Amino acid sequence: MSGLGNKEIIARNIRKYMELNNKTRNDICSELGVSYSTFTDWVNGNIYPRIDKIEMLAKYFGIEKADLIEDKKDQSDSVSQDEQDLLAIYRTLSNDDKKMLKRLTTYLNAFNGMTKKAACEYLNQLMNLQKAHDLELRAAHNDFADDEEEQKLIQKDIDEL
Repeated sequence: MSGLGNKEIIARNIRKYMELNNKTRNDICSELGVSYSTFTDWVNGNIYPRIDKIEMLAKYFGIEKADLIEDKKDQSDSVSQDEQDLLAIYRTLSNDDKKMLKRLTTYLNAFNGMTKKAACEYLNQLMNLQKAHDLELRAAHNDFADDEEEQKLIQKDIDEL
């Protein structure tokens, strides 16, 4: 068998990219406008999607059509050079930096599909939350401020929120 056009291969590859992108069937069906039963048939290898649907899925996952239709079992454990580079960098990070990176990827995933305006609004909300958190910490330490002027500055910052 050539490895192309096989319902089981595309089903396995769709499941792989769903898992890699942390997407459920419901997520994909609602975001792409595909009926749940049709998508389930693709995922279970009951039917083969039309080429326009394969293109739509590839674009959705940010991959090539070949990544969905070709049997790449022997390559499934291979890692690209970019992935190797990122892994090497990740391994040098402190635990705190790894936690921060995980938070950042959560934020980046939230931006996926947002308009520029919505992404900016979301980012502003995050920055305001961080500012409020910083001010709360400063207020908690306000009792330890030696200088009355410093206490007034902290209180002014808090009032501006």
